[in-house]
Amino acid sequence: RMSKDYYAGLAVVSVRGDRLNESVFEYVEAGAFVRNRWFKPQVELSSGSLRVGHLAAMDGATIYFENALGREVLSRSSVANIRFQPVPSRYSAPLNQQRTGVLLAGGEFVEGDCRGIEQGRVTVSSVPLGLVHYDVNSEVLAVVLRKRVASGGHAYEVKLNDGSSWLGRELEMERLGV
Repeated sequence: RMSKDYYAGLAVVSVRGDRLNESVFEYVEAGAFVRNRWFKPQVELSSGSLRVGHLAAMDGATIYFENALGREVLSRSSVANIRFQPVPSRYSAPLNQQRTGVLLAGGEFVEGDCRGIEQGRVTVSSVPLGLVHYDVNSEVLAVVLRKRVASGGHAYEVKLNDGSSWLGRELEMERLGV
């Protein structure tokens, strides 16, 4: 946390001194944390289903998603991992093992118990490191909560416009949805 006020700015310089330059800055954000706008977090369930969307928070029992209608929730007990950035194949091994913890952007895996996510930071209780915090938008590739169950036996896959995909053995069509 900063004890003083700090100022930041954006500047543009013309290549030629006799010409004016016109520039447009897009996707500029300021705040306590700035989330990754180019990758929506992917919450992979133990069953293999995938829920895509920005997380508002996570506690010991529930994952809360941001959405236009308020907070959508998902039981944490059904989640295998949460990917906050694309995970290169060379770093993907910890996603499928028995160990819980955090896969960092440099490929390091910090084994520990994920206590929660709040204001863009994940809190992990690790035996060698104690209670540590990581920025999910820049430092974390994925949070591993439990081992993924081998996919199989799913007769149906429903893909949503947001990128989510739900796997199931049965499918029922209703007037207002699936």
